[in-house]
Amino acid sequence: MVKDLSKTGKRIRPAKKLIQFYLCSRNLKYRKLPEPLLKLSVLKLDGSSFSFHVARNATVSRLKLAIEEEFSLYPNDERKTTWPLVWSHFCLCYEGQKLISEKACIRKYGIKDGDQLHFIQHLRIDLASTPHQSEDIQRRMLLVKMKTRRSEST
Repeated sequence: MVKDLSKTGKRIRPAKKLIQFYLCSRNLKYRKLPEPLLKLSVLKLDGSSFSFHVARNATVSRLKLAIEEEFSLYPNDERKTTWPLVWSHFCLCYEGQKLISEKACIRKYGIKDGDQLHFIQHLRIDLASTPHQSEDIQRRMLLVKMKTRRSEST
């Protein structure tokens, strides 16, 4: 765009805006693409099954969380699932191996894409459903110890 000033006869061109280009102080890092997800299925105790997706390098804890999230997508069940109670009485099993170590990677068990896990009954003493119940168990254990000491001293 050129403007013509009639008084002086000079043509004035608009000044070009200078755009400064600079690198940020951040380091440019190569970001890995996310790993493809495994599609797993779980056979429930009633014989039905459902599928879900989880990362290949997920831990057992993350696997359980993915199952909980999958259940939360289906609100047709009027009962609310109390997951601490479920995990204290049942565990996941893959080819006869109980997945009870929360920090273990699922690759350790040889779980691959398309595999099926299933619930089995497994009572865990170290898992309490609520912190209040945990305190209650500790109080009961203390009372039992005190009673045994009293009976031993008499």
